[in-house]
Amino acid sequence: VDEMCGGMVQLAVVSAEPTCKDSSFRHFFTDNVVLIVPCSHPWAKRDVIAPKELCDADFILRDQESGTREEVETALREVDLSLDDLNVVMEIGNSEAISMAVEEGIGMAFVSRTVARRAIDLGKIKEVRVAGLSLKREIFIAHSTRRPATRAQSEFWNFVQEPENETMLKMAA
Repeated sequence: VDEMCGGMVQLAVVSAEPTCKDSSFRHFFTDNVVLIVPCSHPWAKRDVIAPKELCDADFILRDQESGTREEVETALREVDLSLDDLNVVMEIGNSEAISMAVEEGIGMAFVSRTVARRAIDLGKIKEVRVAGLSLKREIFIAHSTRRPATRAQSEFWNFVQEPENETMLKMAA
C-alpha cells in the first residue's frame, strides 16, 4: 500500500482499504484463510480439530504487518487463544514460501486458500478445519491516481470493474 500511495506502484491488491488520498479502490474478493498441515501429520487424516489442539503444534507465521496474521490473531481471540499460545518455529514474509515450508514438514500454518490451493490439489499438503474458527478477509484492488496508468493497467482496472466479471473473480478466490 505504501508504494501505491507514494506513486511508485499503479495497481495493488491489498487486504485493507487504502487510506491515501490519491487512490481509488474496490472490493476484489473474499479470501478464506485455512490451516494447512503436512500430509505426514496426524491431523492430515482428520477433517476437524479442536482449537486447543493448536497449542501442541509447530507453527509458521506470516510477518508482523500481514493481513493474514491479523486475521488469525482475531480468530484465535474468539476461541480464547492467542499467538502466544502457539509454538512458533518460524516467521516468513511470503505465503507461498510458508506453503512450501509446510510441504517440507517444518510446521503448519494459516494461509490464504488461494495460495494453498495448488499444493492441496496436488496432495502435497492438507487443509484441516478448526472447530469454531472461520477465517475470512476482504481483498481490495486499488489504483493510484498520482500518475497516469498504462493502457494495460487501465484495461485491467476496467475489467475488474465490470459487473459481468464478478462471478469469474469470485471463482478465482
